[in-house]
Amino acid sequence: MICGGDTEVFIEPVTAAPRLFIFGGGHIGIPLSKWPHLLISRVVVIDDRPEYATAARFPEATQV
Repeated sequence: MICGGDTEVFIEPVTAAPRLFIFGGGHIGIPLSKWPHLLISRVVVIDDRPEYATAARFPEATQV
């Protein structure tokens, strides 16, 4: 620097892939899971109801 000062730069790599968590596998969760996999590498759907938390209902999701 012209003034004689020091500058420190810290660079932290981002190693974790971004994830989207969708809580609820009902009628709103299905359309929400359709497009994010194009932008986000991992889409996770969480629902405690076995009939809603299926890979067949959420084929685009990385994890159900």
